[in-house]
Amino acid sequence: MDVSGGGEVRSSAAQADLSVTVETQDDGNPVPNATYRVIEVNRSAFTGTQQEIDNKINDLEDRLREVEPDRYNSDVQITGATGELQNADGTVALVHTRDDWNIAGSDESTFLNTPTLGNPGVDHPADETLIISIWDPEQEGLVELGPVNRQLYGKNVPGNVTVHHLGPDDSVVDTYTAETQTIGTDALGNEYYGVRINPQPGFYVIETDDGPPITHVVGDYGDITGAWRQNLKTKIGALSNRSQYIDDLQTDKKLVGTTGVTDENGSFSVSPGANTERVGLIAYKAPNGISTDPQNLTEEDVRVYFNDTGYNGSVYVSTRPKFADADANNTTVEVREVPAPPYASLSRVQEAKNWLDNYLENHTYAEAASAVIARLRTLDNEKVKDYYRSQIDVLLENAEAEQQAKEYVADETGQDPANVNINIDPSNATNEELITRLEATEQALQELESQIESTEGTQEITNETLSASRQFDADLSPENVQLFIRYANGSTDVLSPDSEYVTIDSSLTGGDTVRIEDYPVGDTAATSIQWRVVTSEGKSEATDRVTNPAFSGDIPRLDAIDVSTLNPGPDESVTLNVRPAKAAQFGSVQNVTVYDAQGTKLNTTLVDDDTARFTTNGAGVHHARVTYTNGGGDQFVTAIRLEAGDTSREMPAGIRMQQSPVGSYAVTGEAFESGRVEVQNGGGTINVMGQVPSGGDVPGTVHVYTHGISRAPDATTNIAVVRGDSEKAVNKNVRVQLHTESMADSTLVYREAGDESDPLPTSETAKGLTIKRDTNATVKTYTGDNGRVGVRTVSNPSPVQRATYWVQVRIGDLPNLAALPFTVQPPQVVPLLG
Repeated sequence: MDVSGGGEVRSSAAQADLSVTVETQDDGNPVPNATYRVIEVNRSAFTGTQQEIDNKINDLEDRLREVEPDRYNSDVQITGATGELQNADGTVALVHTRDDWNIAGSDESTFLNTPTLGNPGVDHPADETLIISIWDPEQEGLVELGPVNRQLYGKNVPGNVTVHHLGPDDSVVDTYTAETQTIGTDALGNEYYGVRINPQPGFYVIETDDGPPITHVVGDYGDITGAWRQNLKTKIGALSNRSQYIDDLQTDKKLVGTTGVTDENGSFSVSPGANTERVGLIAYKAPNGISTDPQNLTEEDVRVYFNDTGYNGSVYVSTRPKFADADANNTTVEVREVPAPPYASLSRVQEAKNWLDNYLENHTYAEAASAVIARLRTLDNEKVKDYYRSQIDVLLENAEAEQQAKEYVADETGQDPANVNINIDPSNATNEELITRLEATEQALQELESQIESTEGTQEITNETLSASRQFDADLSPENVQLFIRYANGSTDVLSPDSEYVTIDSSLTGGDTVRIEDYPVGDTAATSIQWRVVTSEGKSEATDRVTNPAFSGDIPRLDAIDVSTLNPGPDESVTLNVRPAKAAQFGSVQNVTVYDAQGTKLNTTLVDDDTARFTTNGAGVHHARVTYTNGGGDQFVTAIRLEAGDTSREMPAGIRMQQSPVGSYAVTGEAFESGRVEVQNGGGTINVMGQVPSGGDVPGTVHVYTHGISRAPDATTNIAVVRGDSEKAVNKNVRVQLHTESMADSTLVYREAGDESDPLPTSETAKGLTIKRDTNATVKTYTGDNGRVGVRTVSNPSPVQRATYWVQVRIGDLPNLAALPFTVQPPQVVPLLG
C-alpha cells in the first residue's frame, strides 16, 4: 500500500487512490496531524465461494463495528415480583440520575423535592452524574418511614460498590471500587447513601460485595467508542478479546493495517493493494504533551498516557471504523472530541472532571475582552507608547486595581509583585514591557466591580460630528476618565479627557458630567462610546450607541457569532458562523482576519457566505476581525477574541457577550448554535439567550460570561436556554454559572424567577450561592423548568435592602419540612478501595 500524508509502504500492486479527510463530528472541522489507521480487508486470504467470501467479509465488518457485549441484557427486570431486587440473596446496586434523586442547587447539594426512584433501569444518559445506591431486600418492612425507602423494595444501606468497565466482547478493562457516602438526610433524620460517578459512554457491570452483577449501558450506541481496538489491555494486562481477535486476523493476513498522519488540511490518501475491495478507516489525535510519534501512536498509548499522567485535556477519537470501497474518493472519517480516551480509568476520569470544574469556576475570559489590547502587538512602538501614556493614569486612581495589575505582571515576568513598577517611563521601555503592563492594566480594570452610578445623557451625530454626555455619581478629574469611540468599520479612537472635545462639568446637586462635543467621526454608519470612570471608590462603565441619521442603508445587527469552541487548543481548527438578527438586512461575510497572540496574521478560509475557518497558532488570545456587509453592500466590521489554551478541552456550553457600534451580540460555543444579547436600561438589564439545535441535547450546565459588556451597579442578567430557530422552551432545569467581575462583600445577589426573588449569599442555599474572589465572582444557580432564570446583582445596596436581604437569608436557613424534606451532602472525594 502506498501512503501519502505520512506512512509506509505495506504492499505493492496499487490500485486507484483512496482520498480521505478527517473531520470533527459536530462541526466538520478538519483535524491536522491526526493519526489514522487504514484497515485493508484482504479478500485473497478468505476461502469459499464468492458468496461465502462476501458473507464472511460482511460478518467481519459487522463484528468490528459491534460494541455491545454479550452479557448486556436491555430487558433485565430490576423491580417487581420477578425482578433482581426482590429476589436477590444479598444487596443490590441500583443506578439513578441526579434528576431521579431530584438533586439540584448549584453544587448538587439540595433536594428540591421528593426523589422518584421507583423505576431504576440499566440504560442511562451520557454526560450526567449517576448515583449508585445499595438496597437490602431483607430489610423490607411493613411500614416504611421516610419518602425514599417506601419507593423501592427493601432499604437503602451503606456499603461498597464495584464498577467494571467492559471493553468490546466482554473483557473487563477497568475496575473501580468505592464506599458509599451520605448524600442526604430527610426531615425524620434518615440518612441515604450513594456513590456519584461520571462515566464515559460504554457498558458497565455494577455490583455490591454480596449481590448480583448487573450490566448497564451509558449513552447511545453511537457515542460508545472503541469497537476497533488494537493492543487494548484488560485489567490483568492481557489483550482484550477484541484486540486478540484483530491480532489473529492480522496474523492470518485477513486484515492489513497501516498507520499514518494527516496533513495540515486533515487529509491523506492511500493506494490499497490489488486484492483489497474494502477498507476500514479510523482516526484519533495525540493529546498535547505525549512524546510518542503520531506515526506510531496507538489508542492504547493515549489511554496509558491519560491514566498515568495528570493530563486534563481532551482527545479526538473515532467512534468505530468506517468501511468504504477501496477506490472511494473524498471519503470523510469523523472524530469526536471527548474529555478522556475510551476505557480510561474511572477514577482518572473523575479527577479530570474535577479539574475542569475548578478551571471553569475560576475562568472569566477577562483577558480576551478588550478589542484594543488584542491588537497591541500589531502596532509600532510609538503607538504603543502613546496608548500607554493615555491609559496608565486611570489605573493609578484605584489601589485595588493597581495591586492586581502588579500581580498579573509578576505572574508574567516571574518577579515579586512588591518589585513591580506599573508606572514606568515609556520612552525607556521596550514594547514587551509596555504591552505586558497594558494587558495587566486592562484585565485588572475589567475585573473591578462597577459601583459608581451613571445616567445617560444625549447622543447624536450631526454633520459628521459626535456629541454625547453621561453623568456620574462621583467627583471627577481627567485622570479618572477613559473614553473609547468605536466605529462600524472596526476602528477605535482613544479620546483623551484632556482633549479639546471633552469637558467635565460639576453639578450643584452632586456628580460630574463628562461631555463630548463636536468630535469628528466622518460618515460612519454608527458609533459607540465606551465610558469608563475609575476612582478610589470603584468603577463605572457604560456603552452608548449612536446611529448616523445621514446613513441611508440598513444596519445589519448580529444575534451571535457562533464558534466551534470558546476555548480552543493551541493547534485546533475553529469554525466561526455569523448569525444575523435579520437575514434580509444581512449580505455576506467578506473576510475574516485572524491574528495569534504574538500578532502574526493567520490563514483563514471562507467556507460560505456566513462561515469561516482558521487554525489556532499556539496558546494565548487570538483576535478575529470579521468584515461583513448589509444587503446594499456597505461594509461593517466586528471583532472577537478567542483564548487558546495550552491543550484542547471539551468545554461545556458557554455564552460570552460582545458589544459593537451596531449592537450587542452573543459569542456562543460548544452545544449552542446561536444566541442573543440585549442590553437595556444603561446596562441595568441584560437579556441573554443560548440556542441549542432543534434536535440537539440540552446541556446540563451553561456558563455565561459578562466580561465584554458594560453592566450597571444594579443589573439583572436574564438567561434563557431555548431550542431551534423557533426558540421553544427546553422544559428542563439547567444548571447555570454566571461569571462576573469581582464583587465586594456588601454586594447583594438574587435569583429572579417569575415573581420570586431569592437571595444567593456566599453560603449554599436551595437556590444556589455566590462565590466571591479578589478578581472575579461566580453565581451558581439553576433555571426553572422552562429553561429561564434571572440573576440580579446590587453593588450599592441601601440600608433597607441590606436589612431585607439579611432577613431573607435567615428565613431561608429555617427548615421548611413540607417543601424541602431533605438536606443533602455535597459531592465528596470518594476513596478507592483495594
